[in-house]
Amino acid sequence: EIVSRDWSSDVCSSDLSLEIIDYYKMALWMNQHLGLQPMQLTESVVYRYLSFLRETNAAPTLADATVKAIWFMHSTANIVDFNPKVFTSRIAGVRRDLYLRKRILRQAPPFPADVVRALEEYALHAENRVDSMFTNFILFCIFSSCRVGDASKITEVTFSQFQEVYLVEAATTEAKNTATMERRRMLLPFTAVGWGVYPNPWSIKRKMQLEAERHVTIMPAFPEVSGSFLDRRLTTAEANMWLKEILMRVGLTLSEACRCSTHSCRAAIPTWAGKFGGFSIDERRMLTHHMDAGSVMPLTYSRDNLTALHSRVFRMLTAIRNFEFDPDASNAARIFKDNADLFEGPEEVTEPPCDWAASEIGRAHV
Repeated sequence: EIVSRDWSSDVCSSDLSLEIIDYYKMALWMNQHLGLQPMQLTESVVYRYLSFLRETNAAPTLADATVKAIWFMHSTANIVDFNPKVFTSRIAGVRRDLYLRKRILRQAPPFPADVVRALEEYALHAENRVDSMFTNFILFCIFSSCRVGDASKITEVTFSQFQEVYLVEAATTEAKNTATMERRRMLLPFTAVGWGVYPNPWSIKRKMQLEAERHVTIMPAFPEVSGSFLDRRLTTAEANMWLKEILMRVGLTLSEACRCSTHSCRAAIPTWAGKFGGFSIDERRMLTHHMDAGSVMPLTYSRDNLTALHSRVFRMLTAIRNFEFDPDASNAARIFKDNADLFEGPEEVTEPPCDWAASEIGRAHV
């Protein structure tokens, strides 16, 4: 049936897996340029198709995806006379050439402490109510190390306070790393310390805002054209544009604001924790809501496993707030501070007072 169908028809719009779509692209090219059926694969055919991709400046990952699609089709539909040797060294070379054209991944830098402090101040004192709400939403993402796309799906938030400790707690079943059906029936917790690096807690105003207004999520979309909130969540693209505007309002230049993105929210606290010291690799992984397979069940049944971790995050934020720890210091400065005792001068050795004249006489007798 696969061989006999009309491959010139458009099936890309149907609900097919990515492997089928990649294989379909190759099969369509085979039919149009070589007059071959989709399963008539040889080393020469695959090489010519991949070379065509290279010459036409196709997506850098398309050649690699096509090879994976061929293996997928073989394991699913059992391509007759398929020989694994079809993937020769020259095919591997074309795959490598195309993949090396891929743009070098440059991760968004974490927010500096000065920028976070400025965002907290702006959230508390901004005259524009909507900008204040969005900035407080960004602060929640920063202090919970949460993706903006995940946080925008949260519908309920709990605030708690004891003396000078402020906590903002939420949960969602629609996070990016809850892909399986089982994980989608579990709440992924997000906890943020509500008092950051500014002298006043940012969460106080956030609590007032959420109690005053009820929306479909804690951060719905807000188009400037309509001037009112929509009945849908804020998208990551919208948040990125809005974030850059806020960053320029708190003092960053356009080039500085463009270097940051919503992913900078997720990277801030784990990066600071790594510089502060005392956080293990597993604990920093937990801060970003990742865990290895062996830790899933213990962390699932230990409902408050993040409490002890955020107790130390609170200590770190207090140290930043009191200017005892500077996460923006250079690596050389941090190494110097950790080894300051090595750079202290030796203690001065003072000789006991003595009668120099008598000493010289005694030396002369010797």
